[in-house]
Amino acid sequence: MFLMHRLCRSGLPLLLAFAACMAVAQPSAPAGTEEIIITAQVQGPPLWQVKNGDHTLWIFGYLSPLPAGLEFDPQQVDRVLARADAVLDYPDVDADLPGPLQAIGLWRQYRRLRLLPDEATLEDVLPADMHQRLLQLTQQYGINDKDFFRLRPLLAAARLNKLALKHAGLEDPQQIANSINRLVRRHHVPRTEMAVAVALDYDTIGDELNATPLAAEIACLSATLDSLEQDIDGMKTRARAWASGNVHGLGLSGLPDRNSICNEAPLQVAAMRDLPARQRALWLEQAQRALADNTTTFAQLGLQTLLAQGDDSLLQQLRAKGYQVIEPWNDGTNEGANQ
Repeated sequence: MFLMHRLCRSGLPLLLAFAACMAVAQPSAPAGTEEIIITAQVQGPPLWQVKNGDHTLWIFGYLSPLPAGLEFDPQQVDRVLARADAVLDYPDVDADLPGPLQAIGLWRQYRRLRLLPDEATLEDVLPADMHQRLLQLTQQYGINDKDFFRLRPLLAAARLNKLALKHAGLEDPQQIANSINRLVRRHHVPRTEMAVAVALDYDTIGDELNATPLAAEIACLSATLDSLEQDIDGMKTRARAWASGNVHGLGLSGLPDRNSICNEAPLQVAAMRDLPARQRALWLEQAQRALADNTTTFAQLGLQTLLAQGDDSLLQQLRAKGYQVIEPWNDGTNEGANQ
């Protein structure tokens, strides 16, 4: 059995593993012993509180992407972890993927599945105006190999987005996760790890992926173009607000929602269709248990997961179950962590 976040970090060359990395994207415990110390420059990201009497679940909301090397004051997180009974991790994915001897077969399958069928190119499947926008961005970021234009739109979107963010000095929040995990180890806080089992059959992976609607992949690529054309500067502004604990300054509404749209494509695969709902349900179950058993619990969630709307909102579901949810301070002081 393999935990999917290990597959994500290992770069397993399988489209399904890639899709799973997108679908369950939450910062995870780092591999190896890498430690990045974050020094004090700004007040620190916002912390939410969920209270059950005198029991409190503190939630650190990750923002992605972040400027490379972003520094924030970890003292608020440190104070919570110093008295925490447990750290509540977000559910991972537990998949019965083939062993090393079958890796060659998986690699060959990936090499075939990553490309559009019948030697088609992105120009063949995209609307003319979208293809022109794609050409402009690939020229801007120096993508000139022919193989890129034969990729499935989902993979082309991922490659373009990664390269553009790197060019802009932005990256995923793993450096912040490394720093927090360092504090967890320093305070010897036990982790509550959990995983959702996903049935993946080697013989049907290709059929499942080929059944992913092309329209869903094109929608992901379109949202990626919108995000890169409209929102690079906005990403930097939100990162500064996040690092200062300024919730109002995040300005999350009305923006190109690339992640939500791109996550929909891999979730068309039957084995993964109900994965987000199962992850949310398992996390809520463990959060309620922590609020009943622990005086102080620390959790880490991506902001998109934390602040989702409607039935997907974990905070709203906790409120509905009778817990008190205290929003972070919105003036940049984030003083709630001192309580």
